Amino acid sequence: MSSSQSQSDIDKNHGQSLNKFRTYKLSPTKIFTLIVSALILAGIVWFGWSAVRAFTQVSDSSDTQSPILKFFGETLDPNALKGEGDGRINILFIGIGGSGHKGGALADTIMVASLDPENKKLALLSLPRDLRVPIAGNGNGKINSAHSYGESQEPGNGPKVLKETVGNVLDLPIHYFVRVDFTGFIKFIDALGGITVEIPKALDDPFYPDEKLEGYQPFSIGAGTQKLNGTIALKYARSRQTTSDFDRASRQQQILLAVRDRSLSLDILANPRKLSEIMGILGEHVRTDLSLTELERLYRILNTVDSGGIVTKVLDNGSDGPLMTVNEGGYYLVPKTGNFKEVQRIAHELFTDPNLKRENAKIEILNASGKPGLAHELELDLKSLGYNIVSIDKIVDAPATVLHDYSQGRAPFTVNFLSDRLNAKVETSAKPEGETADLVLTLGADYEPVVLTP
Repeated sequence: MSSSQSQSDIDKNHGQSLNKFRTYKLSPTKIFTLIVSALILAGIVWFGWSAVRAFTQVSDSSDTQSPILKFFGETLDPNALKGEGDGRINILFIGIGGSGHKGGALADTIMVASLDPENKKLALLSLPRDLRVPIAGNGNGKINSAHSYGESQEPGNGPKVLKETVGNVLDLPIHYFVRVDFTGFIKFIDALGGITVEIPKALDDPFYPDEKLEGYQPFSIGAGTQKLNGTIALKYARSRQTTSDFDRASRQQQILLAVRDRSLSLDILANPRKLSEIMGILGEHVRTDLSLTELERLYRILNTVDSGGIVTKVLDNGSDGPLMTVNEGGYYLVPKTGNFKEVQRIAHELFTDPNLKRENAKIEILNASGKPGLAHELELDLKSLGYNIVSIDKIVDAPATVLHDYSQGRAPFTVNFLSDRLNAKVETSAKPEGETADLVLTLGADYEPVVLTP
């Protein structure tokens, strides 16, 4: 083949390729597709960035090591958890009136939501606003004033004070908080397109307060399945004059679960526009110490919980409830027993740590403190937390509290939690002949139970 023929063939092939390229480049359909794809990509990036930017207005840095991040693809080290309850994710939900409302910094809603990622369960516990408690740094008072006290000390400090107060009362770690004001609540529900709630019985409240809190704006709603917008949902959550504060707390739990269901059905994380809209609303009216990464993973965990894995509880003053009403210079709710032991046991049973349940180590308690009744009282406390207490007994007095570990490494969480809770020295050895327990806890003269009173 001659060089001129080769060059001719090359020019011919180059021309065909160039024509094909030109044809592709100039095709109106393909140009339109490219433009639309670019716009969609730009929209996703813009909405995603907008959501992140808006979230920076919402989020405070967490003052606890994130428990959420410990449940994703890691072998959990017992030393990574501070104590019982850290095997769950405990979040304090706070509702306040906000600016423009009388007493806007008082906590109108106080609810703990606890997720068990391992067993895909969710528990909700509501605390009444009038519960008299030791407020961190401010003596005893109604629990709803803990938030306003914190805010009066330093703006933005209210959730931290309420977290500490609730954690002490329930004897549980509170890892995170989410605080929303009334306006944010309304806008958030509306941004979701409303929520669907099953109203168990008709509600008629002629004394529902008006917006200025100067008069009344009667509110009523019928029984049955109802689609609620933000304004109606807030009224349904707040109304209490013709029912009780405990019924009101149950309705708030109902609304929170309806919000969860609606949010999951919309798959908000896959909808940049909706996410950006919601984050814009939250930026003005919501505060949380969840990071954006933690919030995303929390959303994914919630998606694994079905309705059969959800339990709810309201602390109340009913015949079976742990509280009673007193009028001591004001209306208060206080524990019937004079301390918060029963309240804590209820919370522990509701929020049982999955690590303790999984290990199920057999534990024997020996009272060597010289103080009668300590072993039995501790037995009740530890059983409520999920420990497997198989026996208790009394032995000769001993000076120090010791935990004898015969489990051969099969109960690391239980050993760590017990040692931390009781400040007990751990002695590891082979199991003595005839011993059936995996762990033997000896209460020494140094053991003093902590009892919180209102």
